[in-house]
Amino acid sequence: MTSPGASCLGTPVSRRRALRLGLQGAALAANPAMSATSAICPPDPGPAGQSDVEAAIKTALSDGDIPSISYALISCGKVFAANAYGTASPNAAASPATLYQAASISKTLAAVGGLCATQSNQKGLTLDSDVTAFQTSWKLPSGTTGVTLRRLFGMTAGANVHGYPGYAQTCASSANCHVPALLEILNGCPGNDAVQIETTPGADWAYSGGGYEIAESLIGDVMGTAYGDFVQAKVLAPLNMTSSTWGVPMPAAFQSLAAYAYLKPVGPAPTQWHAYPQLAAAGLWTTPTDLAKLLIEVANALGGGGTVLTKPSAVAMLSAVDNFQYGLGGAVRNIGQSSLLFMKSGAISASRTGSPSTPDSRAAKG
Repeated sequence: MTSPGASCLGTPVSRRRALRLGLQGAALAANPAMSATSAICPPDPGPAGQSDVEAAIKTALSDGDIPSISYALISCGKVFAANAYGTASPNAAASPATLYQAASISKTLAAVGGLCATQSNQKGLTLDSDVTAFQTSWKLPSGTTGVTLRRLFGMTAGANVHGYPGYAQTCASSANCHVPALLEILNGCPGNDAVQIETTPGADWAYSGGGYEIAESLIGDVMGTAYGDFVQAKVLAPLNMTSSTWGVPMPAAFQSLAAYAYLKPVGPAPTQWHAYPQLAAAGLWTTPTDLAKLLIEVANALGGGGTVLTKPSAVAMLSAVDNFQYGLGGAVRNIGQSSLLFMKSGAISASRTGSPSTPDSRAAKG
């Protein structure tokens, strides 16, 4: 996101349309109340389906405004194709192994992590528990009521801070800028407003990255371990999402695989990319194939066969919160009388992401 001035960690890079990571769901019956296994698996889209996607990608790349695109295709609960085109960095072509910033799709992963935390029943935390009863490291003001994990993930908790500007990835090694820790993010620092509850929880829908940072802090308090470590152990590792990471600076083992942010006219940003210490709101780096694994898990859980999620958790994730068209970590839209589309997109400095999906996931492409 563009910032009007200096941020907590230095001068932000101006935001430009540059790269896209996406998974697009095919229309298919997917009511949260039904078992995913009850739907008939459609024919594998095969080469024809992949050709359609690649034709669209080549058209998008031809305007010279997008340096690289990476995608994965899902059919019958499996990734059947993955490819990439363009230039990921000055010295590397894009490949299916190239990591892109997930931006706000980080919130979808955060919601899955939060559901895993409630499944553990640690300290009695549920989706509808008042979070103030469980906060220890950072607390909402005394008297705050109605703020729950369900509402934080569903964007109805009344929290402020739409998003975060991010910081030059070189900031962590510079004496001239500072990467804020979670408590600083919540309390506010230059370029980063303090996170507050500004409207009555449940009364309205308002996009809030700040609300996800409240959830990040809460998960750490309840589980007794840092949010990043918890999600790594309980979500990324069990789902074999080995190409997903976060951190400021980015872990050294992944840096050579990272796609640079690009500006207009097309050229790599001077700082390579922006870093986001707000892990739940925007910090994830990943690949389309890893994101596909996450979507497949939600679909499998909906049918009772999840690895990390239970069926009730999957149903909760795909159900609108407080009667707004938003579930946990993504928007939900009804398609006809028996289908549902789950969507999440993201936009940060010099990158764009998107992950619409049918939760049944018998067939999806992107």
